[in-house]
Amino acid sequence: MKSVESGKLTITKDDGSEVSLTTDGSTKLRGGDLNGLKADQRVTVRVKDGKALNVALAKAHEQGTIKDVNGNNATLIQLDGLQTPLDLSAVTEKPKNGDLVAVTGTVSDGKTVKVEQLRQLPK
Repeated sequence: MKSVESGKLTITKDDGSEVSLTTDGSTKLRGGDLNGLKADQRVTVRVKDGKALNVALAKAHEQGTIKDVNGNNATLIQLDGLQTPLDLSAVTEKPKNGDLVAVTGTVSDGKTVKVEQLRQLPK
């Protein structure tokens, strides 16, 4: 999502194009309030006639090897070599460097995954 204003969302689609959608009191955000949306969050939107009907924060699903664990922060080296910063503040059992994991969470700033679930994978 590129920007959030009163009555309007501007979305950057996966193909890079932008679209502006209207919102009103009937627009629903799954699991929250539209006022809590921020730019750079990844969302899915159900649209009809240019109006956002339902908005949901998209979940990130990644697998890879953990490195650079530092408190609530770590880096995930994905299977294709991409590196993703992780926010582990919601995870009670922190992974260790070298652990192979699957994570699910939300992207809060366009790149960092706030991990909601972490599952150890066999090496």
